[in-house]
Amino acid sequence: MASIFTFTCATCDESFNVYSNNLVKKDCLICPNCSNRLPDEVFHKLKTATELLIEVDKNSEQTDGSHLSGDNLNHFYYKIQ
Repeated sequence: MASIFTFTCATCDESFNVYSNNLVKKDCLICPNCSNRLPDEVFHKLKTATELLIEVDKNSEQTDGSHLSGDNLNHFYYKIQ
């Protein structure tokens, strides 16, 4: 399941959402209202962290409805929103 990031532009105060699975496909992050751009070094760190969260989240998927499933690689179930 994809997480949602909510960004607020410091230039125009516009808020917008980006799903994690879409964020990792992007090369940069630009405000849809004023075209202000998130600095590349900040974007790449956010993208890398998101890719890692997606990878870890895949290992925690609970498919059988049971909290006692033996196939959970992390030994915890959690939800990132």
